[in-house]
Amino acid sequence: MTGALRTYAAFARLGFLEILQYRLRYVTGILTYLVYVSAYAFLWRGIYGGAERVRGFDVAAMTHFIALGWIFRSFYFNNIDREVADEVREGKIGTQLLKPVVYPAAKLVTALGESGFRLVFFTGPIAMVVGWLFKVPPPAGIRAAAGTAASLLLAFLVMAGLNFLLSLAAFPLKNIAGLIYAKHMALQLLSGLLVPLSFFPPAAAAVLERLPFAAVSQAPVLIYLGRTSGEALGRVLLFQAFWAAVLWALAALLWSKAVKRLTVQGG
Repeated sequence: MTGALRTYAAFARLGFLEILQYRLRYVTGILTYLVYVSAYAFLWRGIYGGAERVRGFDVAAMTHFIALGWIFRSFYFNNIDREVADEVREGKIGTQLLKPVVYPAAKLVTALGESGFRLVFFTGPIAMVVGWLFKVPPPAGIRAAAGTAASLLLAFLVMAGLNFLLSLAAFPLKNIAGLIYAKHMALQLLSGLLVPLSFFPPAAAAVLERLPFAAVSQAPVLIYLGRTSGEALGRVLLFQAFWAAVLWALAALLWSKAVKRLTVQGG
């Protein structure tokens, strides 16, 4: 057991060190995220016009919602889908399968190591710059801060699960670049990153708020802002944990089926 933990910890460390090679990318990334937040913030200010409040959000609250969504995204974002797809397409997946580890678990802890780097060198600086420029308030209390931390970890697990599941399409299709791009765009809209899900028509919002996408972006933002508190906070964390467990259980099942039908090309 201890040996297995050491092995997977090494994968997490490797993920941290690998992403350390691209430090300059994260310096430019801070500026990129600032552009994203600024563009959407000014867009919403224009949409609001003279309106004081829409669906429970005034223009300041909407600005904070958008800013926090992008700040948090810088932590939970990962490229598991693209990495697995590349290994399948290039034939490197065969070598990966020779390692004495469970491949999905190795990918998960490697991504966790990458997110550890992101938290320190990407999310932190982005939070300082974006938070200062757009006057993002501190968490709405100690429970909100603790709940946000737990929610972000669960958001990472859900995001990683979604990405790994999508990556399995590379086994029969080989190239899934189009699917990855479509997922990227759909997730921004359906997760509440670009607009609160409450802005959708009531029937659509009721469905979207029960899908795993809502567990990625909107959940930690609303907890941070104090809009999800008390018993509702516990329910949201359980909702995220439920989808994390479901997605990874499904990933393990489909992985066992996909690897039996693997054909390696390239390499």
